[in-house]
Amino acid sequence: MSKEFRHFIPESARYRGREFEYDVFSEVKATPEYEEAILKILNKRDLEVVKRIREGIEFTKELRPIVNEILRKIEKEKEKIMDIVKNYQPFDPTNPIDPRKPTQTFLKDLRLSIIEKLELDLEEKKVKVYTSVNTPLDVIGIDSFIVLEDDRPRVVTLDATLRREKLEKLQKADIVFSELPDPEINEEEYLQEVDKIADRIVRMWKS
Repeated sequence: MSKEFRHFIPESARYRGREFEYDVFSEVKATPEYEEAILKILNKRDLEVVKRIREGIEFTKELRPIVNEILRKIEKEKEKIMDIVKNYQPFDPTNPIDPRKPTQTFLKDLRLSIIEKLELDLEEKKVKVYTSVNTPLDVIGIDSFIVLEDDRPRVVTLDATLRREKLEKLQKADIVFSELPDPEINEEEYLQEVDKIADRIVRMWKS
C-alpha cells in the first residue's frame, strides 16, 4: 500500500457498513462495459480514489485537495453517472429484487408503498428504483435513487448508513436513514419505517 494512504476505520466496521448497504440496496453490476462507460466521465486516477474511499482509507493532508476536487467532479456529473448506472442494475427497476438475495425486499416494499401513496395502479411503470452501491455515486452519499417518470422526471436520492453522525451532519442524499427493523422479527415496525421513507419521498416529489 502506498505511504500516501492509511486505514482509519477498523476492518470490521468497514465490512459491516458495506454489508449493510448491500443488504438494503444490492449493488451495480461492475461489468467491463460499465467500467468503459464510467471512464468516459471519470479517469483512472479518479476511480482509484473512489475505490480507496470505499475501502475506508484516509488521505494525507497534501492529497485532500485532490480528493475534494474529484468528489466535486462526481457531484457535478452525477446525472450523467446516474444514466450509466441505470443500465447496469442487478434487477428490473420496476421489480427491484436481486435474484442473488431474493429475501431482501426493502426496495420492492418501498416502491409499492410509494405507488400506493401516489394512488397509482400496481402495474404502473412510472416509479423506478435503482441501486448505486459500488459506484462513484455512493462516495458522495448516494446509495440509491428513485425516479418518478412523469411529465418531467423527478429524482429522490437515498443513503443508508450505520454512522449516526452522518444522519446529523454529513447528509448528501435527499433522505438518509439507519438500520431498519428486521421484517422477520417485527414486520409491522418494518413496514411502518418503509412507509415513513415513502412518505418523505412522495412529499419531495409533490413539493
